[in-house]
Amino acid sequence: MDRLTSGLRPYLLLFLVCLAVYLPGISTVPPIDRDEARFVQATRQMLETGDFIDIRFQDDARYQKPVGIYWMQAAAVAVFSDPQASSIWAWRAVSVFGATGAVLATFYLGALLFNRRAALVGALALAVSLVLAAESHMAKTDATLLFLTLIAQAALARTYLSGRVLSDVGPHSANPADSSNDPAAVPASDTVTPEDGAPVGHSETGAPIGETAVVPANPQQPAVPRPRPGHPVTAAVFWLAIGASVLVKGPIGPMVVGLTAVALVAMERRWRWILGLRPVWGPALAAAIAIPWFAAIEVVSGGLFLGAALGDDLLAKLTFQEGIGPLPPGFFLATIGIVFWPASLFLWPALAGAIRRWRQPAIRFCAAWIVPTWLVFEFVPTKLVHYTLPVLPALALIVGAAFAGSDGPWPVLRHWLAKVWYVVWGVISLGLGAALIYAAAEYTHGFAPLTLMTAVLAAACAIGGTFVALWRLQRGELGRPLGAAMTGSVLTVMVVFGLLLPQLDRLWVSRSLSEAVAQADGLGPVALTGYREPSAVVLLGTDTILDIPSRVAAHLQSAPGTLVGVEERQSAAFQDAMADYDVPFEAVAQVEGFNYAKGWPVTISLYRNLADRQVQDSRDPEAQSGADGPSETAPGEPPTQ
Repeated sequence: MDRLTSGLRPYLLLFLVCLAVYLPGISTVPPIDRDEARFVQATRQMLETGDFIDIRFQDDARYQKPVGIYWMQAAAVAVFSDPQASSIWAWRAVSVFGATGAVLATFYLGALLFNRRAALVGALALAVSLVLAAESHMAKTDATLLFLTLIAQAALARTYLSGRVLSDVGPHSANPADSSNDPAAVPASDTVTPEDGAPVGHSETGAPIGETAVVPANPQQPAVPRPRPGHPVTAAVFWLAIGASVLVKGPIGPMVVGLTAVALVAMERRWRWILGLRPVWGPALAAAIAIPWFAAIEVVSGGLFLGAALGDDLLAKLTFQEGIGPLPPGFFLATIGIVFWPASLFLWPALAGAIRRWRQPAIRFCAAWIVPTWLVFEFVPTKLVHYTLPVLPALALIVGAAFAGSDGPWPVLRHWLAKVWYVVWGVISLGLGAALIYAAAEYTHGFAPLTLMTAVLAAACAIGGTFVALWRLQRGELGRPLGAAMTGSVLTVMVVFGLLLPQLDRLWVSRSLSEAVAQADGLGPVALTGYREPSAVVLLGTDTILDIPSRVAAHLQSAPGTLVGVEERQSAAFQDAMADYDVPFEAVAQVEGFNYAKGWPVTISLYRNLADRQVQDSRDPEAQSGADGPSETAPGEPPTQ
């Protein structure tokens, strides 16, 4: 372990783990409805039109989120791919970069707060967590927002720790040398690590690395740090990260960081360390990043953007107007065992141990990070499992600290209540394995032995890691069980995203529909009714029409060779509308699947205008038959309409 935590080795290890977890399936899993598909299509239209200010999904304004993630995706696509590419790996590469950066930033922050052992365990726990693995495979904002939030939190932590040094060994301290006897006065990072013999994150003078210290003329007196906490470069990084996070997802990043700072001030009743963030010129730096686009989009949208972003998106979540939930407070606590799997194995025991070490500044920082933000999310009526992602690094570092404390693993990890949780965690793992097998059986057409075998392999990885972890716990071990669980998680994610998910045909209705359209070789844009998922626009093209049955019928009769897709629930209305047109048409394909965005099965019939066939037949002498000629319609076959 000591060799793994020295030098650049932990960064290289974490980078390789991230590649193993985040890359499988990045190009083979189809666009996921609805958010990812909307982000992908809006970015594609930016590249198609050259308009990088206004955000559009087809002809509709998309003003729920700021422009930052679209710019990042557009840059990735422009460099590595093409806007019309069928694979969306270039769009997802931004999330892979964000998730990997978040893991590396977690290690840096953990080394600053605790030590490198705790940082490595915590960063690994975050890297293999189910929620971050899922977010890294979707072209959305959350992985990138997590990276930017962690950069700001690291700058905040450096400023906070330097402020404690000033307070405890500053010129007004009665006896600075005795301050080290107070556990609450010594940063948790002032622990000697075995690999280098120096405090992680602090210089020999006691000041945080990057801060200068004023050495007095009298060598008998201790070195006095600069009278102002923090460093201008640290403050600049902080505000740059805040500005970028606002440009990616509005107020979420500043909310998390701001609540952390306010909670620290309230707990310790000290606020002067905040001055180290340079609040005089710092906010102007953040504003310089975010305000230009916000001003431009207000002009372009005629003042509609802020109203849509704050009212239609943020207010909708606060008042439950989105159709998700409402779910009562406690939902995130109830689901953390799955969201943070497999490191949730030691989460609750580690939190109990952290309470016993409340006086450590590192623990206080993590608590200030977790508690207020968690409460905000619990009391918001609209709840999605990834909402708590910005606080997971703090939970991961607390788990890491449980294994890297100066006195070894905390005894609370062996408590009988902890053992009860281990059993619950084992049941969760078994449930995840069973869910994979169920998905293979339910969401494939017919019996698919290869898909079922893939699901069994993924379940075996998850359950096998669980079995080994619990078996080692029974033997009284603590370090190896978490390692076994993480190894099982890495293998599970690789198999699920790389092999299993692309084979679940019934889940990917838009992919099946695009394949049917390609085989039918129709003309013009495809029109759809009854199935309006954004992934269909991504795979069929920007000009795809999503409309009501009567207008789709009008589109079908508009030109020979036109194709339309009609979902079964709209079939009767479509047939009635087509009765008003003297146009022959026929069903050329049928697509069945499960619309997971709606939660119900769908059957889509693909119709084609046959007028072009009639024109060709009228020009082909062999196709014209007299009284004795062969019939166009086979016996027993219903005539085309």
